[in-house]
Amino acid sequence: MVHERITQIRELNRMTQAELAKKLGITKSNVNDWEVGASIPSTQDFVALTSLFKVSVDYILGLEDNIRVRIDHLKESEKEIIFDFTDYIFGQEDNARVSIGHLEDDEKEIIFALLRTFEKRG
Repeated sequence: MVHERITQIRELNRMTQAELAKKLGITKSNVNDWEVGASIPSTQDFVALTSLFKVSVDYILGLEDNIRVRIDHLKESEKEIIFDFTDYIFGQEDNARVSIGHLEDDEKEIIFALLRTFEKRG
């Protein structure tokens, strides 16, 4: 499960194994080993992955199926845009923890692209 999740979040963020390795300060071979299930990340690397991709360790470990995207680093005005967006997409009132686990990968990609746009501005 861990290897599938790492591959999934890396690809959703349109990052190569080499790019991920560089950001984490490890080798591409390390990333490849994680993704084929030959090894798992160290505790330090798990923390770095969650910080980089803004997902929980529970998601990477497969303990939960819903991707929870952190937005605490955004400005309040940017958070309001995200909440308005999720209201529109999901039609729900409580946006504190929006689940996108039921969406198709291409739909998740659109949401992650939007969040990356805010992150670059922040």
